Amino acid sequence: MKLLAIDSLSEHPGGVLFENGQIIGRAISDQPRSLFERRSVDELFPLIASLFVDDIDAVAITVGPGSFTGIRVGLALVQGLFLGREVGAFGVCTLDAIQEAVAPANVIPVVQLRKTDWFVSLASEIRLVSESELSEIGSKNALAAIGNVTGAMRLPHGLAEATGHLAMKMKAGSLSELLPKYLVETYVK
Repeated sequence: MKLLAIDSLSEHPGGVLFENGQIIGRAISDQPRSLFERRSVDELFPLIASLFVDDIDAVAITVGPGSFTGIRVGLALVQGLFLGREVGAFGVCTLDAIQEAVAPANVIPVVQLRKTDWFVSLASEIRLVSESELSEIGSKNALAAIGNVTGAMRLPHGLAEATGHLAMKMKAGSLSELLPKYLVETYVK
């Protein structure tokens, strides 16, 4: 099976092409962007196009939480490239991809939402926390983050590879089932 995994949310967006679980291609941006800089399809498309082959069986993408624009750009690119083709689709939670990227380290994954709000995954529960709550969590735990989090582990190679590894453990859906997860109400319990 050929799987194209795409990350449009981290500071280093890009893609990784897998064949039967092995990486056969990688294109990751070497020009990091902050969470609040707008991304565009023009930036992401050349990276993904360099990996595109006709016989892709499935596509995986980070669907949030994360940058509203990053999520929309990634989903639009995937739907545009694969519309009309019968490929499996995997929507991967950004926090799960962060956890996978830093495994086996025992860290708390964090995604910055706004300048003063963050999503964290604590004991498999996603919570929206304030700056003071994040500081308290960080004083007791190691953090891995997308966004501006002092002292957090960085992700210099983006999340595409981790997204692919997680997708291989999931059941594929259809492109129409790929939904963004950027609404606060979706996550806060």
